[in-house]
Amino acid sequence: ALRAQSDALAAWLAERLGDDRAPVAVIGHKEPEMLVAFLGVVKSGRPYVPIDLSIPAQRAERIVHNAGAALTLTPALVREALAETPASAVTQRVAGEDPYYILFTSGSTGRPKGVTLTHGNATSFVDWARRVVQPSPDDRFSSHAPFHFDLSILDLYVPLSTGASVVIIDEETGKD
Repeated sequence: ALRAQSDALAAWLAERLGDDRAPVAVIGHKEPEMLVAFLGVVKSGRPYVPIDLSIPAQRAERIVHNAGAALTLTPALVREALAETPASAVTQRVAGEDPYYILFTSGSTGRPKGVTLTHGNATSFVDWARRVVQPSPDDRFSSHAPFHFDLSILDLYVPLSTGASVVIIDEETGKD
C-alpha cells in the first residue's frame, strides 16, 4: 500500500511539476501521510524538505522560501492527490549525488539553514545502520524522532529497507 500510494503521489507531482527538480516542502505533524509524501517526492526525482507544524508560521514560510520549494504538501493535499491519481510504476532515475532531503537547522545565527543530504549520504547511513542493528521483516521500529531531525532517517528508512514495520509515534505519545 505504501509503495502504491507513494507511486501515485510521484505521478501526481510529475504531472504538476514536470521536469522541475526543485525541492518539495512537506509540512505536517507525525502522520502516515508524511511518509507517503517523503517517498512520493523522492520517487518523483526531487528532494523533500520536512517541516513540523509546531514551529512558528513565519519560520516555516522562511524555510519554504529558502529551500526554493516548488510546492508545499500537507497530509490533506496528499490525501486529495491519492484520491484523484491512480498508482502507476515510477521509473525516475536518481544518482548518488542527487539530493534526497534537505533538513533545516537554526544554525549559529538563529535563522534556518538548509543542509542537503544526497541519496548517497542516506544510503550509506541506512546501510551502516542495517549492518549494526541487523533488523528483520518481523521487527517493529518506532518512529519517534521528529521528521525534521536527522534521526528520523534511521526510524523510517532502516525498517523500510528490510520490510520491517514502522510505527509512527504521534507528538503527544512521544512526550510521555
